[in-house]
Amino acid sequence: MVDRSKEMRNHAGLGVRIRYKSRGLRVFPGQYVIGRSRSCHLIIDDDLVSRRHARLTFEEPLRLIISDLGSRNGVFVNGKRIGADARGLADGDIFTIGSEELHVFIEMSEAPVPSAQKDKLDDASRIVLKPAIATVPERTETTNDLDLIGAVADRALVAGHPRDAEKLLEMHLRSVLIDSQTHGRTTTRVRQKAFDYGLRLAEATAKGEWFDYAVDLLCAEKSVCSQEQFAKLKHVASLVPCVDTRRLKRYTAILRADAPTMEGIKMATLVDMLAGQSERG
Repeated sequence: MVDRSKEMRNHAGLGVRIRYKSRGLRVFPGQYVIGRSRSCHLIIDDDLVSRRHARLTFEEPLRLIISDLGSRNGVFVNGKRIGADARGLADGDIFTIGSEELHVFIEMSEAPVPSAQKDKLDDASRIVLKPAIATVPERTETTNDLDLIGAVADRALVAGHPRDAEKLLEMHLRSVLIDSQTHGRTTTRVRQKAFDYGLRLAEATAKGEWFDYAVDLLCAEKSVCSQEQFAKLKHVASLVPCVDTRRLKRYTAILRADAPTMEGIKMATLVDMLAGQSERG
């Protein structure tokens, strides 16, 4: 009898990343459809790519498979067309979709993805399987994930599908927050992008938890938010049914302690007023 638990422990430190146009995208266990359609997990805007061109499957402990979904121009692995049969992928393999090359890297990861934390893939939600909240991608990986996944989420929001956008973005936004709180490796650009997405999700879903997420990012950064960011906070606070005013007050305490400038004190006063307005309802 094969000891599967031992096999999993042996692979626990390994991860899969797909490199596409110099961008790194972390792959978690599940199925990913690649093509031109907005419903795909990875959208490739190429005339040679079919709407639903290929499926990438990552099975535990470490089995990566590419299959052709009946595309017009086929799927190639290391220059050879795979035909109707699914093909396993290994570290260093290159698979081609249309005219675009995607590179496979199997490498050490900082944290395994517990199988108990995975969601089942739902065709209606069109999301990748979520990792454990504690999984912290590398800085460049997080940046690129938000760039790649964010483009799909933007389309979902514009189309009036906020739940789709939320499921697409959630794991990446949580990773940014945890990385900001524990490692401090995220860039200002990434935090600002995550802050904006948090508030957009709060407004689109009417969930106070995403407003709280944006405030938590400000607390982690320990710097004075811009007038533009405060205006967004104030606007969204009036739209969501429940705001955790304790988080807002924690941010004002941080501003007074860590940014005791006139700008910081002024912003702390504005945030205090926003907390008071939220408490009064």
